[in-house]
Amino acid sequence: MKGGGVFAQIIGTLELMKPEEKKLIKGIIVNRFRGDLSLFKEGKNWIEHKTQIPVIGIIPWLNDSFPPEDSLDLLEKKSRFTNPEIKVGIIKLPSISNFSDFDPLENEESILIEWIKESQNLSKYDFVILPGSKQTIKDQIFLEKSGLSHDVREYSNNKGNIIGICGGLQMLGKTLEDPYFKEGSKNYSDQKINGIGLLPLKTTFSEKKLTRQINSESVWPCQSKIDGFEIHNGQTKLENIKSAQKIKTIFKDLDLGWYKENNGGGTIAGTYIHGIFENDHWRDQYINLIRKSKNLPILNKKSTSYKKKRESIINNLANEFDKHLNLTSFIN
Repeated sequence: MKGGGVFAQIIGTLELMKPEEKKLIKGIIVNRFRGDLSLFKEGKNWIEHKTQIPVIGIIPWLNDSFPPEDSLDLLEKKSRFTNPEIKVGIIKLPSISNFSDFDPLENEESILIEWIKESQNLSKYDFVILPGSKQTIKDQIFLEKSGLSHDVREYSNNKGNIIGICGGLQMLGKTLEDPYFKEGSKNYSDQKINGIGLLPLKTTFSEKKLTRQINSESVWPCQSKIDGFEIHNGQTKLENIKSAQKIKTIFKDLDLGWYKENNGGGTIAGTYIHGIFENDHWRDQYINLIRKSKNLPILNKKSTSYKKKRESIINNLANEFDKHLNLTSFIN
């Protein structure tokens, strides 16, 4: 906060509370404070006198790039890198889920992420992601009505690279069927609809949601151990026997993902595995696949594990809270 912003926010928030709600507030924390903490002593005393609530901590500004708290945070996040070599477009679905799937890409210095919210020419992107969805039927209807389904097909026809995750995989298929009204279909006409149609797959949504941890092994774009998780309704299968000649499996577990290489260039891939980009070797090799298509030099970096980076950032945050937060002063 700058100037009196922090005071206005605290006082304003408390004034909007009902008396019974205000009684529940036991302490105030000032977060992301810039400057010399010792100079805020007068401000701390003013807040405590005005509110009759103790200020139990002043947390300094930390320069770490924290994982976003929600999808809005991710949408508003600006790239820290000024010279990206690869531009990624992520389609902003109305019911987007598992937005943390893209944290590892946001952490890559060579990559710029942009969110796609409306119909447009997608040719400026080196690859396009269809993310997970809480309501796949509803979001597929949105893609059709907005013209984005058409844009994705045109992008694929022009050597574009596409990857869908969970609901994104399902939407890349030929048909989606929602017999139990679980995925956003509002009437019987919505229960079976066409997908984008780039992969010869059909998905039928079931009553119960599948949730499980995944330990698998990829065969494309490289052979690598893969960790992640599944959380979705529905089962996806090949449309027919001939479909097996058109696409290949990404993993040794055949129902976890498929890919297709276009004759003129570009790839279409989809997987049920959330957290796929957290697998460092797999992510590096997929990015190198894109770099090769752009005639960029292959990166042979031995990158620090994204999971280790994230753990270090969170541990640093916890240490700062321990250092600057005094919980014992008001706990009975």
